[in-house]
Amino acid sequence: MAGVAAFAMLLVSGCGKDVTEPPPDIDIEPDVDPVTVQLVFPGLRAEATAASADSIPAIRETQLTDSFTVAFWDGNGQVFVPGPDDRVEINVGAGFRCGLGGGIGRGDSAFALRGLSGAQASVQVSVVSPTRIRFEAAAFSVAVLALPTSVVLAVGSDTLTATVSAVDGTFRIDTDDALALVVTLEDSTGQELAFLQGESVALEFLGDGTVATLVPEGDSLTLRGRLPGTDSVQVRLNAGERELVAFAPVPIEVEEAPCSGPTADGICLQKMASGFRTPAHLTSPPGDDRLMVVRTVGVIEIIYLDGSTGRFLDMVD
Repeated sequence: MAGVAAFAMLLVSGCGKDVTEPPPDIDIEPDVDPVTVQLVFPGLRAEATAASADSIPAIRETQLTDSFTVAFWDGNGQVFVPGPDDRVEINVGAGFRCGLGGGIGRGDSAFALRGLSGAQASVQVSVVSPTRIRFEAAAFSVAVLALPTSVVLAVGSDTLTATVSAVDGTFRIDTDDALALVVTLEDSTGQELAFLQGESVALEFLGDGTVATLVPEGDSLTLRGRLPGTDSVQVRLNAGERELVAFAPVPIEVEEAPCSGPTADGICLQKMASGFRTPAHLTSPPGDDRLMVVRTVGVIEIIYLDGSTGRFLDMVD
C-alpha cells in the first residue's frame, strides 16, 4: 500500500491551487468510496478508517505550518482520487474547518493546520459529495507541543545555555580532553523537553564547517581532536531533513594540553595512546591527521583523532 500511496498524495500547504497532474496509469473509480485516509507529517504518519484512527505522535507546533500529505484508498486497496464534484474537508475540534473541492485529486492544493496549538487536538477528514458523505474518518488525536526556547550543552560538570539569540558563556577545553557534549532542550520555564519521533540535533562547528548529528535518547558528541584556537558550535533542532529552530552559536576555546610526561631538551612528551605490544616507531603521513604505530611483529596500528585505534597493516601471516 505504501508504494501506491506515492501516486495519490495531496500536497497540503493551504487552501489554494498547486496543479500537479496524477500519473496516467491510475485507475480512477468514481463510484467506489474511500475506506482509509493517511496523514503524513514530517517523519510521522497515521491512518484512519471510519471505525478507528491512529494517534499521531506528538509534533512541534511549527510542523503544522508546513506541508503534509493526505492520501486515500478504496476497499480494494487501490488509490482513491476524489471526483470533480467531491469536497475534501479537514475539521479540527469544533472551531476550524478547511476544505477544497472541484477535483482535488487531480492536483489542487489541500490543507495546512496553521495556527493550531495546545496539548491535544482532534483532526477529522471527510470526503463529501453534493448529495452525501462518501467517507468520514474517525478523528485523529494529535498532540501539539511548542518549540524549545533554549538548548543546554553539558561537558563534564560544566553547563552552558543558549537561546535563539544569546549565549551565557564559553566552553574551555584542551586538546587532550575527550569530553562528551550532551544536548538538552528546554522551554521558557526551564522545563526539559523530550525529543520527538523523527527529530535530531545538528551541531555545526563554524570554524571548519564540520557538522555532527546527534540522535536523541542518550547520544552525545565527543570533543576530542579539536585544534587549538577559538571556535563556535551552532545547535539546530531538525525534524527529518527540515530545520525547526537554530540557537545562537556557542563559543569554544581549545587550549593546548599540558605535557603529560617528562621533558628533555625542551621537548614536551605527550601520551597519545596506550595498550600496544612491542611498539617501535610513531609516525604520521604528510597531510594526514592519523598517527601510525609500527610494531616489531610486522603490524601497523592507527590512532585516530578521537583517540580510537584500528589496524592498518598486518604482515604476521
